[in-house]
Amino acid sequence: MRRRHRKANSRRVPGPRRVLILSADVGEGHAAAARALATQLEDAPQPTEVTVIDGLAAMGRVLRPVVEDGYRVQLRFVPWTYTLVYGLLNHVRPVRAIATRLLCLFGSRPLTWSSPRTPP
Repeated sequence: MRRRHRKANSRRVPGPRRVLILSADVGEGHAAAARALATQLEDAPQPTEVTVIDGLAAMGRVLRPVVEDGYRVQLRFVPWTYTLVYGLLNHVRPVRAIATRLLCLFGSRPLTWSSPRTPP
């Protein structure tokens, strides 16, 4: 993995670091993890502005209901498929590539427009 280093003359906006946490309203576990991470960052010695948004909601009208409703239906009626899908996404590159491509296709533009803006 290649690390990117900042150039010495790169622009750095003075002030606190800014962190955006994307969560998803698909269960309290996601919300609790986002809150815990935000608290850790805010309590860190370096001043930090933390913004938490529901990334799934920000991805728009097409993707949100598919994921939210699909997730709830999956867990209610065929819960064993959750482990299967998770395993496929985690261990099978073509499946992960297709899922990534679809998420980018349907979610990247709405997510970009709903994200907090960097001041000029």
